Amino acid sequence: MAYPGVVDDFRACCEHRTPSRLPVFALGLEFDMEVFGLTCSQSRTDVDAMVRCKTQAVDTFDYDLTEIFPDDYIEFEPLGLDMSDDPLHPTMPLAYLPMERDTLNSFNIPDPDRDMRLPIHLQMIRQTKAALGDSCCVMGRVAAPFSALGLIYGIDTLLVTMLEQPDLVFDNLRFFGDHQIAFGRAQQEAGADVLWL
Repeated sequence: MAYPGVVDDFRACCEHRTPSRLPVFALGLEFDMEVFGLTCSQSRTDVDAMVRCKTQAVDTFDYDLTEIFPDDYIEFEPLGLDMSDDPLHPTMPLAYLPMERDTLNSFNIPDPDRDMRLPIHLQMIRQTKAALGDSCCVMGRVAAPFSALGLIYGIDTLLVTMLEQPDLVFDNLRFFGDHQIAFGRAQQEAGADVLWL
């Protein structure tokens, strides 16, 4: 099992201080899912299955970090994206949203305790942290604002809009900065020690 003090050692590394021991983080999500029989569909919606997979992986492979990262779209679905639900592949939009001023004006920052899969994601973090305590660094996730635009509108649309309507891109970036800060704070409050950006 990972060791007590790993979170403090991670912070020490981030602050250019010497840790008591160098924490090693393997980004093994897909590997762990394969080894412990977790489907992509389960990783999106089954709290117990996800927590079991991640805690077994920490116990088996002696990870210092485990990531709660079912897919890239947890916090974007509530904005109106219609998503696929393939049990064997990560979820993807069936269609991207139009990158228009009306689309941006229709957005609200989702409620992480109520909207769609956000409460499921937070519960995965809570239960994983409760199971592992401070002996393993539990990592949540957010998309950087520019990445968020590519995920919601599609990369080609984003790149064309950067040339044709840069003000619309900047206004989207401002909204999604606030959007992702809210989602990140909710994960930290649920017990995430760090966030994948």
